[in-house]
Amino acid sequence: MARKQVAVVGLDTVGIALTLALKLHASDVVVVGVDADADRRREASRLGKVDRVESHFTAGCRDATLIILNAPLLQLQEALQALGEQPPANAVVLALAPVAGAPQRWAAEFLTERLPYLVAHLVLHPDAAVEGEPRADLFHGAVLCLLAEVNTSERALTAGSDLARALGARTYFMDAGEHDVLLALAEGMPGLVSGAVLLAATRSSLWKDLIPLGGVIFKQVTGPLFDSAIDAGEALIQNRVEVLRQLDVFLEALREVRQLVEAEDGVQLKTALRTAAEQWVIWLSERPHRPWSDEEARFGPPRELPRLNPLAPGWGMNTKNNKPK
Repeated sequence: MARKQVAVVGLDTVGIALTLALKLHASDVVVVGVDADADRRREASRLGKVDRVESHFTAGCRDATLIILNAPLLQLQEALQALGEQPPANAVVLALAPVAGAPQRWAAEFLTERLPYLVAHLVLHPDAAVEGEPRADLFHGAVLCLLAEVNTSERALTAGSDLARALGARTYFMDAGEHDVLLALAEGMPGLVSGAVLLAATRSSLWKDLIPLGGVIFKQVTGPLFDSAIDAGEALIQNRVEVLRQLDVFLEALREVRQLVEAEDGVQLKTALRTAAEQWVIWLSERPHRPWSDEEARFGPPRELPRLNPLAPGWGMNTKNNKPK
């Protein structure tokens, strides 16, 4: 009997860590690393757990039973088009993407209905370090959002759940519209704010004097601009309606803080910042940095991640107010 084969497309740090986690969970699975970049292929061979590497997308995915697309959005669109032109015989396709709407539209345009497909968003633990060498435990404490549609096959949902289990991540079934609203707040708006801070600093006449004085805070504030979730601005454009809405919310909060500083109202400013800091501590404390299971590392009422049933009739069809049915 032929061994199961997984193709990991996109061999950045996350892609190589995927090969490590997959082999740790199921050593008998054949893992193929696919990337057009020769340096990345060499890194995957050196640091990852790949049985072979391929530069050509179609060749790397031809015999796969599971194809994990870990690529920037524009490359993801090209990959889906290629899969539509030469669909593999028995594969399930999982697309890891920071937004859901565009990848779902591309899948509807390019893919045959016989090819099981699911968009998923892998949200790493806030303390996960993607710098340095890839690690199999990179995904401990992560959440894998499975963004099913009403026509998503059970094979694709099972593949998504199995992948989460292999990574030590927790599954979270969500409606695509709700996901994109929340991610505009969690990733899109911070990415734009990060870019705006950097633009303001570099355009200042004091920029050269600032270079030796920029420390940890400046790096932390401007760093999100370079996160793969921002995708050099493409993810922001694809989710622009929701990103702009959340940016308006941020601008209102910024005006409030500015008014307090202008009024020299230290008491109110400290109160506002203390309240925000308390919520930050609650958020981070509810994200244990270890593999998820139902017995440990769970949210508990009322913040437990809901187990929605995407196979229920009509699930996801009611998008009013961005809430799943």
